[in-house]
Amino acid sequence: MFQVFAERPALGAFLASLLVLATLEAAETPRSVVIENQEQALNRALKYAGFANSKGFVRPSAASCVTETAFADSTTPFLSDSIAGPKRWIVTFDSVFLDFGGWSSETVSNQIRKTYNFVLDPPTGRLLKVYSTYEGPDSALLPEPPTDSSTVRLSRNERHVSLVESVPFVSFYQALDAAVPTNPLQAKEIQAWLVMFSHHGAQPVPCWIILARGTIPFPKPSAPSLSPATQESRLSSTSIRCIINATSGKWLFCEG
Repeated sequence: MFQVFAERPALGAFLASLLVLATLEAAETPRSVVIENQEQALNRALKYAGFANSKGFVRPSAASCVTETAFADSTTPFLSDSIAGPKRWIVTFDSVFLDFGGWSSETVSNQIRKTYNFVLDPPTGRLLKVYSTYEGPDSALLPEPPTDSSTVRLSRNERHVSLVESVPFVSFYQALDAAVPTNPLQAKEIQAWLVMFSHHGAQPVPCWIILARGTIPFPKPSAPSLSPATQESRLSSTSIRCIINATSGKWLFCEG
C-alpha cells in the first residue's frame, strides 16, 4: 500500500514537470502574434529569416527597413488569396551576404547578393511570402506565370494546404543552405513560401518552398560552350524549385 501511495505522488510530480516543460516550450515557440508596429515586424521577420547566423549580418533599424502597405500576389499556387491584402508588413533586408559554411569559399565570395523582402500578416504575424530584389544589371528574367498556371505546373500529388502559424525550427537562411540544387548563391532571384505541404496524400507538414530563378543548377551541368548572349538567355528562363522540411531541414525533392 505504501509503495502504491508513494508512487502516485511521484507520478503526479513527473506529469507536472512534463506540463511545465511543455508550457515553457510553447512559450518559447513564437506562434501567431499581432504585429502592431515596425519594431515588432522586424523582430518577427528576423525569427523567420535566421540571418543572424551569417557572420556579416548587421541588424537594421525598424524605421529604415519596415513599411506597412498593400500587397498583391498573383503567382503563388493555391494561396494567393491568403497572401494579398490591403495591409501587410514588408520587412526589407538589403544586400544580404549569405555566409554558408558548407559551400566553397570561392562560391560564397562570388555570390550574387540579393535584397530579401519578408511579407507578414499584421493580425497573426504569419509569414506570407519572401521575395528578393536583384541588384545587378538587368537580368531580363521572364515573368512568373499567373496563379492558375503555377498550380497546373505543380505535381498532381502535391498540395499547398495552408500557411504556417508559427516560426519553424528551420529558418529561411537554413532552408536556402539546404536547397543546394537551386544554387541560391548564384540565383538572380529567390522566392519562398512557408506552407503546410502535403505530398502523395501524406499528413501536411511545414515546409519551405524555395524557387530560384535565373540560376545555374548545382552541381553545374556539363554543356557545350555558349556565347554570353545565349548563356544569359538560357539562365534567364531557368528556374528550380526545392521543397525543404521546415522541421528537419531535409529537402524532399527538387524540380526545374
